[in-house]
Amino acid sequence: MESYNSQPESPMQLHTQSAPPMKWHKFLIYFSLWAGALLTISDGCTLLNGLHYGGNAEQVYRYFSSLRSVDCTFAVIYFGIAAFMIYTRFQLAGFKQGAPGKLTLLYILQLIITLAYGLIVSNIVGMSFSEAMGETAITSLGSSIAMIFINRSYYGKRDYLFVN
Repeated sequence: MESYNSQPESPMQLHTQSAPPMKWHKFLIYFSLWAGALLTISDGCTLLNGLHYGGNAEQVYRYFSSLRSVDCTFAVIYFGIAAFMIYTRFQLAGFKQGAPGKLTLLYILQLIITLAYGLIVSNIVGMSFSEAMGETAITSLGSSIAMIFINRSYYGKRDYLFVN
């Protein structure tokens, strides 16, 4: 028998009860984006100082003089990407409207930057992309592509939460 005395739940209670889990979101805002920003800053410093040439930066730059300006330019770009990571983190944490789109943009930018750097360097040194960039960059490209799809799917189900 139905009880007519029970109070219907408010829309807010229904909304709260049906909210999907946010573990991935919390991982992104409390760890992944912070760690990513620190690693990106580290990569920028590595480029800026030529450390990725294993102590042979002066020799490499002497032979391929344009690499120094490419490395310095991309170091600055990496610092900008790190800042955008932190900005995106705060947008996601505040459930700001459009924050999931900023996260997607972040991964697209990382993909484009990695591709651009690899293509420019491979063109300068006369090597294939994979030879010039190595396994780490190839893995980074794959990771960026995967993160685009993972996050679009994840946040697509939670888009209604980002209204601030």
